[in-house]
Amino acid sequence: MSSYADAAASSGPIGAEKLPNPPQVKSTTNPHGNVETLPEEEFNKLKKESQEELKKLKKVANEAVGDFRKELDEIERQGESYCNKFIKYVKDTYNDLSSKVQTTSSKSIVEEIKNPVVITQALVGLGGLVAGYFTYLERHRIKSENKIVLATHASIITGLILVDGYLFKTYYPKYKKN
Repeated sequence: MSSYADAAASSGPIGAEKLPNPPQVKSTTNPHGNVETLPEEEFNKLKKESQEELKKLKKVANEAVGDFRKELDEIERQGESYCNKFIKYVKDTYNDLSSKVQTTSSKSIVEEIKNPVVITQALVGLGGLVAGYFTYLERHRIKSENKIVLATHASIITGLILVDGYLFKTYYPKYKKN
């Protein structure tokens, strides 16, 4: 009777023959088997042709890269020009607005606040901001990815803005104190 350790230490199942050693690969400079070869002159000719073709492709690629870089530089210059124009516009608008605010006396601001239409607009605007914020927080419950729901909200908001503009245009001059 043999133990498990004896069985594991044996070279395999009872009566099994040992595996033969794998064949050794011999290195040689002459190909054997189904390898096709070219004569050296034809190989050198193909090598030279492929190198010439590679040079042509490299030249075409370099030209395309150069053209692309020129276009990119032009786009960057135009973008920088537009960006500078926008920044200048924002600065000019800010300067104009700040100068108008500074020249407006606090007395006229107090008079504007006394107008009930201005107070109503401020309250409606504040209420709209708060409602929009709560809608944003609750958007997962109303499933606002539905296009009909979004269109309904947009139409309600647009209607409120139009009504607010109409009421302001109609009633602001009536309550304005000169």
